[in-house]
Amino acid sequence: ITDRIGQLVGADYLIHGEVTNFYIDTKKRNVPYLNKVETTATTVTEGIFRVVDVHSGQVTAGDMVSLKKKINQVDDLSLVMSALIDQFSTKSVTKVIDRLYPTRVLGVAANGAVYLNRGAEAGVRNGDRYSVMRLGQELIDVDTGRSYGAAETAVGLIEVTTVEPNRSRALIVSGSDIQRGDILREAPRMKVPAPKVRKPNW
Repeated sequence: ITDRIGQLVGADYLIHGEVTNFYIDTKKRNVPYLNKVETTATTVTEGIFRVVDVHSGQVTAGDMVSLKKKINQVDDLSLVMSALIDQFSTKSVTKVIDRLYPTRVLGVAANGAVYLNRGAEAGVRNGDRYSVMRLGQELIDVDTGRSYGAAETAVGLIEVTTVEPNRSRALIVSGSDIQRGDILREAPRMKVPAPKVRKPNW
């Protein structure tokens, strides 16, 4: 145990993670006239992590990570599982980093382009939307003195248009007072409504 404690020397945080749910539900069906069996899969991976301050022993952050996907064609179940683990790990690490070092606005260009300090390596994709938040007063518990972060005020909404390995560029969807240093919170993706198909009554 001495060796394990020694690993904490110089560390500011200890990350404790737990996978609470992991399963792949597969379904097979015969494809008519093709003499072929089609396999589809629904995958669910859920877990939680906690960030502990090594110096105080307090849990400074915690979050739940959930990843659900439907795969229409499964050729190799082991490849599906490997890809699922990679995607879940990337999403978990991204959330931990965001808790410790939030995604921020690097700057706003004269043409309205907004530059972010995250890129493809952090899982950012074209079309991702973020709410731009301005930090305000720090929230401190009057009884314990524990800090619960700062109050956040929404100042805009942006959508990612260009992704590089370590940074991204976005356009402003709404808002006009976006500034360097503002933090970003992931916003839901826009759902494109399915086109209406007119069917004859015969």
